[in-house]
Amino acid sequence: MSKFYTIAAMLALFGTPVLADDFDATTYTLSATSGALDFNVDADDSGITDISAGVSGLEHSLWAMQAGVRGELSYNLDSDGVGLRGEYNVSYVNLYGTAAVEYSTSDASLKGGDWMFEPTVGISYDFTDRISTYAEASYAWDMSNSWDSLGGTVEIGMPIAVTNTVTLTPSLSRGFSGASEDWNANIAAGIQF
Repeated sequence: MSKFYTIAAMLALFGTPVLADDFDATTYTLSATSGALDFNVDADDSGITDISAGVSGLEHSLWAMQAGVRGELSYNLDSDGVGLRGEYNVSYVNLYGTAAVEYSTSDASLKGGDWMFEPTVGISYDFTDRISTYAEASYAWDMSNSWDSLGGTVEIGMPIAVTNTVTLTPSLSRGFSGASEDWNANIAAGIQF
């Protein structure tokens, strides 16, 4: 059965460039996780766009739900911007949600930035112990500018656990309500240590 997962992962990985011409943009993410720490590199067809590091903790049960917090520091190479993000994540069976607040600025002194609020809700389903799928929607508001709407994103994806430590996730996303309404193909590779 492991040959099947390897073949499915290879098709997902190498099939994305073939499909890239059918979409408005293609993005790539490489994530490394060790315990509560994570490190992410995002790229598009022009090269690396974002680098981020995060830490998760304070996991707890909230009634029948599992919950926890996550903090992230990110750097955007295109805008020379810095972002600080805090998340509160909740999951219940196959449903999950995130409430995130983010401060971003292109000022090296971290002044003059914008505060954003972005909730996300989603649902996931496990086909097997190695293949699952998810669908999620998020929406963002600029809290610094009278809560102006920044639009939202919908995404569907299929995480494939190639091994116990490596996961490949092809996905499709599209913006709505003011966000770019382009279809994007995404491929993410995650490694756990």
